Formats: sequence, C-alpha cells, structure tokens
Amino acid sequence: HEVRALAALGRVGELLQRIDERIASASGAWPDAGELMRMAASELRWHGHTDAAAEIAGRAVAWHEQQPRENAAARVAYARALIAAGRSDDAARVLRSLSPRGAATPFTTALLAFASAGAGHHAEARALADEAGAWTPARGLTGPLNTMLGDHTVLRAATAAFLGDADSAVRLLRQAEADGLRFSPDVLCNPAFERLKQDEAFRAWSRAR
Repeated sequence: HEVRALAALGRVGELLQRIDERIASASGAWPDAGELMRMAASELRWHGHTDAAAEIAGRAVAWHEQQPRENAAARVAYARALIAAGRSDDAARVLRSLSPRGAATPFTTALLAFASAGAGHHAEARALADEAGAWTPARGLTGPLNTMLGDHTVLRAATAAFLGDADSAVRLLRQAEADGLRFSPDVLCNPAFERLKQDEAFRAWSRAR
C-alpha cells in the first residue's frame, strides 16, 4: 500500500528505496519484488509518471528473468511484467506455453486475450476473450487474486477497452463486481483503461469507487 501511494504521488526516490528493500529481503513475503515493481509501474503510469513507470517495468522484467519460471504462477507473473513493460508479443508467447501443460485457466486465457490485443492480434484477442467469458464463476470463494471472483472478467474488460469498445468494457467491469470481485487499485490501473478516461460511463463507474 505504501508503494502504491508513493507511486501515485510521483515520489520515485522513496519508491525505489522500498523496492530495493524488497529485492534485498529473503522473507518470501507477498508481493515479491517483481510483482511489487509491476504494481508500482501500473500506478505510476496511471498518474502520468510515464518515464518512471517504464524504468520500473523494465526492472520488473529483468528481475523475473533472473528467477526460476518452472511453474505456471511464475510464468503468469513474468507475462504480466512483460505487458507492463510494453512487450505484449513476448507476454503472449509465454502465456501460450501454458496451454500444452494443462495450466490454462479463465484468468490466463483472458490475460492472453489482453496480450494478443496489445500485440495487434485483434481477432485472436476477441476469440480468447469470448472463450474466457464462457466460463461460469463459482460462488462463495475468497482470495485476493481469485479468478473465480471476476479477475478474468476485468481482463476481458481491458481487452474490450484496448479494442475501442468502451460500452463492453464498462459492462464487463460491472459484471466482474457482480461476480464478487472487490474493487482495488490494481483493477483501475490497467493501462488499457487509460483509453476510457474521457468516456462518461467509465468515469461514472470509476468515480464512485
């Protein structure tokens, strides 16, 4: 939470100190350094600190490239860092490698849709977003990043925003909340939603939150 606040305020020097502390820590606490940097980069970019966002996103990618990535969670985290760094094509390649291993989920399918949209593969992005949307969320489950509670629907909304469909993006954000997703800064700071900052329906939705 402190890192998010420092990023929103553009206090980059203090932000980098906190990130360096996490990199040096061996505690294993969540978020790890790579995820912390991705979150910081998203928050920086949302608040207009684009140069610092690019620098920290690049550091996040470099950090992930020094870590083992043998399990699906590590690959997904790496892909998200690549997206934050503007490397959607590379992220899509990482995510496609999950499918043969049986590790694809509604969340990873929707994340691949978003990466494909960023890489310019719009038809593939739409098809993948529809595939993720065909999944029915379970009820009564909890967790900070639980795909059962609408995280994949937020990514479908981000894909729609990237493809210029503001109405669908806002509808899907509302659907994600109806499925049980709790609003958080990470929901809002997806770079695709920058395209909706002047859309009245999006502004009405985000202002209340």
